[in-house]
Amino acid sequence: MGYRTDEIENIQDNEFFITYGCSHTEGVGLAEDEIWVSNVERSLNLKCLNYGYGGTGPDLQMINSMCFLKNTSKRPKFVLVQWPELTRTLFFRDIPLFLGPRFSNINAQITNFYNAYISENNDINRSTAAIYTTTLMWNLASIPIYSFSLQDGYNHIEFVKRYQQSSVEYNYIYKDIHKARDASHFGPIYHRLLSEWVINEFQLGAK
Repeated sequence: MGYRTDEIENIQDNEFFITYGCSHTEGVGLAEDEIWVSNVERSLNLKCLNYGYGGTGPDLQMINSMCFLKNTSKRPKFVLVQWPELTRTLFFRDIPLFLGPRFSNINAQITNFYNAYISENNDINRSTAAIYTTTLMWNLASIPIYSFSLQDGYNHIEFVKRYQQSSVEYNYIYKDIHKARDASHFGPIYHRLLSEWVINEFQLGAK
């Protein structure tokens, strides 16, 4: 399906973890064994299903979480989410690709509501809803979920705000050097340091 990960059929129940995110988690410009996800995998000796996908926003992480919980009985030990920019979305302008009224005689007030909901000007509200919904789904499944972001802008979401870009001290040291091979994304050194930060910050693998 285009994800840079193993097939789910090769994963044993409860003997793996899941990661979601954008290009930083997909590992654009990096070999697979250089991605922060792979470093965590090796450190914990635990398989990972990596559902990072470049250019995506919080809504795809929500949809993928929903699809996983609905369509398989396998459950991870925990979930790591690298939340992308809040402005990214699957819904553009006034074209209701996934939601919105489908009937011409629907009340104008409702139509206006949906048009506002899927407009580019409402990305913060829409992305915030996706983040809280994703977190709730995994919590209801009794699976730990750990959230962080390599972008600023999450000051209104406390459980991400604590773990956003300014908290990852390595970001400012390595963001302009040691680039990935596309000369745009973070390179192997940053990914190694990021994996160490993630493991230590969330106490992954602790007894």
